[in-house]
Amino acid sequence: MFLDSLMVQCNTRETPLKIKTITAMDESYGMAESQNAEILSRFCQLSIEAGDTSIFPATIRFITTQGRMKFVRPLYKALSKSDEGKELAQNTFLEYYNFYHPIAAKMIATDLDVSPPVEDDVKNEESDEQKKTGDIDGQMKQDYSQADIQSDGETDNLAGSQTNNQINIQTDHRSDNEEQQINDDNHYHGQKKEADVDRRMKEYKVAAKRIWKDVFKFIVGASVIASFGLLLFRPNYSL
Repeated sequence: MFLDSLMVQCNTRETPLKIKTITAMDESYGMAESQNAEILSRFCQLSIEAGDTSIFPATIRFITTQGRMKFVRPLYKALSKSDEGKELAQNTFLEYYNFYHPIAAKMIATDLDVSPPVEDDVKNEESDEQKKTGDIDGQMKQDYSQADIQSDGETDNLAGSQTNNQINIQTDHRSDNEEQQINDDNHYHGQKKEADVDRRMKEYKVAAKRIWKDVFKFIVGASVIASFGLLLFRPNYSL
């Protein structure tokens, strides 16, 4: 393939293409707008290595809609080696971390030297919620003690009524916290599930296109072979 040979030559010589060469290729063949993942990924990589920052938007659009590691990981690496693209690569990866397969995400995180933030954020949120609940419980216990001291001269029925009211307040507050935590967990898992479904659908579409392309090539090849066979083995009816 033409782009493959260019990449091999650039890697062998350790000399990237010139920006004017990249621009001429794009103007002639429209590679930056290609719908073929193989072509677009290679052209983006060549452009980044050449220092063409105008390819960044197309690259970001590609790596945030294409989840296959064979395409996105080389582009993240190329961006990370660029002075202009390193921070962009890190921020994009952290934003779309849940979009990628866990294995791909782990390897890309290592390439970019960043830590996946999702699990840490969830733990921090749970820790903050538990701390808030503990502070509220401590405050309520302190209120109970003050209420007991103030109610020494009151009747048993009045003290029992106050205690029941305070217990009901505590129970309602905990129920609200638990319901909020359940809603947050459902929202998080729902977003992750939608991202997984979108990624799989895109992979299925790409696979289906590739299968139909192979079937078409097979049919054309079979037709050519059959035609050639008829020409070779045509009966001779001449006397």
